[in-house]
Amino acid sequence: MATNNTLVAGIAVALVALAFIAGSGFTGAATTNQLDFSLDNVALPEKVAPYESFTAKVSIAHTGTLPATFVNYDYRIWNAQGYEIFRAADKSTVNLQPGSNVLDLVTADLPKAGIYTVEVTIDEDHHFVETDEGNNKYTTTLTVA
Repeated sequence: MATNNTLVAGIAVALVALAFIAGSGFTGAATTNQLDFSLDNVALPEKVAPYESFTAKVSIAHTGTLPATFVNYDYRIWNAQGYEIFRAADKSTVNLQPGSNVLDLVTADLPKAGIYTVEVTIDEDHHFVETDEGNNKYTTTLTVA
């Protein structure tokens, strides 16, 4: 009977040790891939005429060590009166490699001369847990003449 108790105790110790090793390995992987997306810049053309198509370029930093796929983004443009003039399709996504990424956004055109507000937001729905959620939006202006 003592042999069975010793065997069961040995198996229990081995299972606890394996669970600890597997658990700490997973935790270690999670901490080494702490990620944060940040929008560093939205580059727009210097001159845009009414109804002239243009493509904005966005610079996104990704601090993680692994690629991030299907990261949603929102791209909108408002006129001086605050009316939304352009919006990228819902569920627009990008794939981000670790480090710096420069991506072309969808092509837009604006109907008349004026000053427009351009805003890009990355991971708007917070699908990715980031170290700083406050740097996911970039706002600038564009003059159409």
